[in-house]
Amino acid sequence: MFVGLHNHAPVIAPTGDDILKILRDVNRENFTFILDTGWWQGSPGAAPSGAENPAVDFYDFMEQTAPHATYVRAKIYKIDRGREEWLDYERIVEILRQVDFNGNMSIVFEGQGNAVSDLEAIGLAVDYLRGLLA
Repeated sequence: MFVGLHNHAPVIAPTGDDILKILRDVNRENFTFILDTGWWQGSPGAAPSGAENPAVDFYDFMEQTAPHATYVRAKIYKIDRGREEWLDYERIVEILRQVDFNGNMSIVFEGQGNAVSDLEAIGLAVDYLRGLLA
């Protein structure tokens, strides 16, 4: 059985350094990391009303921790134009490719003011991520 640490700003391991410290401290083979694309310190998902903190490059946290990720939670907020507007998935997918990530990825639909139905937005998210991962 495996247990996964999930980054979740602002309280639970909001930075890459926090994740790496906990992984080192626990130091167990069955303790893994679940990378949540939208819940880092400074990310739009962790801020009120989706405001990104320009002083924090939360993509750096993903670069730090991606080598340890066994699962990715791909947050989708605003995608009614066919491309996620709050997060740069082109950059995120490249980060994952750089470390040869071969784990599972789930779509976590947060739905923030899309002009289409939730069902349509989820379909757009699937198409968008499939296109990036192809």
